[in-house]
Amino acid sequence: MLCFSLGSDGRSCELNTCTRNNGGCQHVCDLRSGQVSCSCHGGYRLGADGASCEGVYTVLVDKCLDGNGGCEHMCTASESGVQCSCHPGYRLGDDQRSCQDEDECSGGAHRCQHQCDNIPGSYRCSCRVGYLLLDGYRCQDMDECSVQNGGCEHDCSNTAGSYRCSCREGYQLEVDQHSCSSDCPLGYTGHQCREHCPLGTFGEGCNQLCLCQNGGTCHHVTGHCSCPPGVSGERCEEGCPAGRFGQNCEKWCPVGCPRNRCNRYSGYCECPPGYFGPQCAETCPWGTFGVNCQSKCDCHRPHTIRCDAEVCLCYNGGRCDAVSGACLCPPGYMGQLCQHVCPQGQYGQDCRSVQLTLSLSTTGQYGQDCRSVCVRTPCDPVSGRYPCPAGRAGPGCELSCPAGRYGPGCARRCRCPAGVNCDPVEGHCLCGPDRLGTRCQTTNGERGG
Repeated sequence: MLCFSLGSDGRSCELNTCTRNNGGCQHVCDLRSGQVSCSCHGGYRLGADGASCEGVYTVLVDKCLDGNGGCEHMCTASESGVQCSCHPGYRLGDDQRSCQDEDECSGGAHRCQHQCDNIPGSYRCSCRVGYLLLDGYRCQDMDECSVQNGGCEHDCSNTAGSYRCSCREGYQLEVDQHSCSSDCPLGYTGHQCREHCPLGTFGEGCNQLCLCQNGGTCHHVTGHCSCPPGVSGERCEEGCPAGRFGQNCEKWCPVGCPRNRCNRYSGYCECPPGYFGPQCAETCPWGTFGVNCQSKCDCHRPHTIRCDAEVCLCYNGGRCDAVSGACLCPPGYMGQLCQHVCPQGQYGQDCRSVQLTLSLSTTGQYGQDCRSVCVRTPCDPVSGRYPCPAGRAGPGCELSCPAGRYGPGCARRCRCPAGVNCDPVEGHCLCGPDRLGTRCQTTNGERGG
C-alpha cells in the first residue's frame, strides 16, 4: 500500500517514502520537499553514507587507537578531532604530533646547586669534585680528612671542595703530596734534627707510639721503657696504679706527689725525670739528669770543670737539660755541646730561624780585608761561595748534587730504594720503566684489574 502525506504547500499530496523500509535510514526518517532526510538518536551521529548511525564514543576512541591518532606520545579525541600532547619534560613539535626533549639545564628550569646534566625527558644534578649530593639537588662539602685522615701521613686540613696534607716540624711533604719524610736520624726531629721525639713517640720519623705504662717513659730511639722506682716489667706494667702504694697497693700516696705517684714500698713521692726533693720541686743538680737525678750528663774531658768528669760544661753558655741530659744552647749556637755558631742565613734558638735575604758581596771580593776574588758574583762575603740554586753544587754551580742528595745546597737526603737516583731539585725518585710509585715501590703492571 502506498502512503501519502500532505505536502509543504498544504494542498498537494506527496508519496511518503519513509513508510517503506524507514526510507533507508537507520534511526529517524524525515520527508523534506519530497526527499528523505535521515537523522540519529542522541549519542549517535550520522555516518558518511547519510543513512547509518554511529556511536559517538566508538568513533572518538577508534581514532586514537588507530596509530595513536598520529601522536608520538599521548592522544586525546574530541568532536573536533584528535589532539596530541607530550609527557613531562617534552614539548609538542611544530607538526602538533611529534614530541621534542626540553633541555631544562639550558633553560634555567632546573634546581641543581652545582652542575645540571640533561637527560631525555628530565635532568640530573651532580656536584663538583669534593662535594656530596644531598637531596638530589643541593651539594655539601665532603670532609676528606674524616676518612683515614685523607690519606695524609701526618696532618690533614679540610678545605672547601678539597683538602691539604701537611707535615710536622722537621719533615717535608713528598711529591705525592701525602707522604712526609725527614732527614733526621732515628729518634730525632726538628729543624736541625737535634730535638728528641715528642713525648710518647720514638723511632724513625717519630711515628711509633710508646707502650709504657704506670708513668714509664720510652727511649726516643729504641722505645725501651724506663720505669719509675717501684714499677717494673718490659712495659712498666708491674706496679701500683697512680695514687696507691703498699704490698697490695692498698695504701694511698701522700697528698702533693707529682702525678699522684709514690714509691710502692716507702710511699715517698716519685719525682718525674729532672726533679728531686720531698715535693719534687727542685731541679736536678748541675751535671745530672733523669729519674731521681741518678744519670750523669755525657761529658767530654776537654769540656769539664776542673777535669771533674761528673760535672758537665756546655760551650757558649749552654746548660745541661735536667730531663734528657743534652746541652741546651743559647740563641745563635748549635751542636752537641753548643760549640757551633749558626750557619750563614740562620739564627735564633737552635738556629731554627732563617733569614729571608742573605748579605752577599756584589763587588766580586770577599774574605779578610776583601782581598780574595769571588769565583762567581755575587758571593758570600766571608767564604766566597756562590749561593747555588736547588740541585746544583760546586764553586760555580757547574755540578749537579751528588748521588743521594738534593735541594738547596744539596742538604737533603734522597728517600729512594738502593740503586735508584732522585731528582736533584725536588727529590722525587727517578724510577725505571718497570717501577711505579713515589718511591718506586710498585712493579709496573700491578695496578691493572
